[in-house]
Amino acid sequence: MNSTRMNWIAGGLFALLLAMPFPGCRKAEKPPSKGLTLQQMADLYAEAVLIRSTSDSLQAMAQIDSIMQSRGIRREQIEATIQKFRKDPSQWILFLSLVEKKLENATSVKVVGGKAGKDTTAKRPIRPFAK
Repeated sequence: MNSTRMNWIAGGLFALLLAMPFPGCRKAEKPPSKGLTLQQMADLYAEAVLIRSTSDSLQAMAQIDSIMQSRGIRREQIEATIQKFRKDPSQWILFLSLVEKKLENATSVKVVGGKAGKDTTAKRPIRPFAK
């Protein structure tokens, strides 16, 4: 795995972990988590990478936290999923393939400009895992 890919992976996971509430902030203990599906984790991670690439740290954390809350995703679920991936490295490969496809398909980037301040959309693929 090249260093560019590792940087994107580390940056996205770091953003996800930072957006999660601290353990001492929980109101009540919840039952052990079963984790997220491969698709759910890939969706969340790809969104976190995109958010992190266009926002400062605090803004990105707030946006990721909002996404997690709207989907009912808890830190424990992400941690359980990561543990599941650690037990089966082939899951990491599938996960990274899904994330890479999602990031390549994320082609809409807002460009401010045009007449009367209207937004126009420029199409360009985002390819963080360039080889």
